[in-house]
Amino acid sequence: MSRADAALVVIPGKDGTVLGVSRPDDHDDFGLPGGSVEPGEAPDAAAIREVLEETGLVVTVLEKLEQVTYRDRVVHCFLATTFSGEPRRSEEGAVAWVTWEMLKRGRYGDYNQRLHAMHFA
Repeated sequence: MSRADAALVVIPGKDGTVLGVSRPDDHDDFGLPGGSVEPGEAPDAAAIREVLEETGLVVTVLEKLEQVTYRDRVVHCFLATTFSGEPRRSEEGAVAWVTWEMLKRGRYGDYNQRLHAMHFA
């Protein structure tokens, strides 16, 4: 049985950065904000909820970038085209504007490298 679908969001910053969230136990391992899609929840709603929980930002407009199977999960990846608020640390970990290179070194670096090459290079 596969795990629940996941929803991830690319939130672009200035100068080619994106908003990253670190792992609680490793503040050098950054990934994109996101998480599991709850039963009965739409992927875009999960993406908006996860961004708010993890970063404090309110996303109001999403563009779907892709839907792929990755590590036995269906991953729905979105681009936040409109958002408001100030990023803040959460129980998920540190929140910071990071480079794609930093995302490529993390736990999901292979996914982030492919995502960057396909949509942002």
